[in-house]
Amino acid sequence: MRWRELCAGTFASAATAITVCLVALSAYHALAYQPPVRIATVDLEGVVEALELQFVDLAARPGATEADREKARALAEDAALQMSRAVSELVSDCGCLVLVKNAVVGQAGMDLTQRLKERMNVADVDVKAIRARLSGGKPDEPSKR
Repeated sequence: MRWRELCAGTFASAATAITVCLVALSAYHALAYQPPVRIATVDLEGVVEALELQFVDLAARPGATEADREKARALAEDAALQMSRAVSELVSDCGCLVLVKNAVVGQAGMDLTQRLKERMNVADVDVKAIRARLSGGKPDEPSKR
């Protein structure tokens, strides 16, 4: 009989210990554990350059009218607000931390530059061709930035 009492007490202690551990682990997982943050990058400099060249090309091309220049001015004024919204939408869409590509050392998980260009309507802007046209057809020179 003593053996049964001893086994029952040991079983009750073990069950209690396991239950306490499971409750503590569940509480930790629900309250304190945070999954790893996904990181994505955006080549903001490239997007801004494409926007700038698009505006300059619209305003400075041969035969540009005052209406073209006014449209380029209006687009430039709206670009900052539009970019802010587009980046915020990217963050909420991917559920990740978005960093400027130049600020990241090494490889990040995703590059969202093309998506940002699409949202900013500059995905099809040929930066090299516009640079060449603006420089009078000279070969592409490296940026001085």
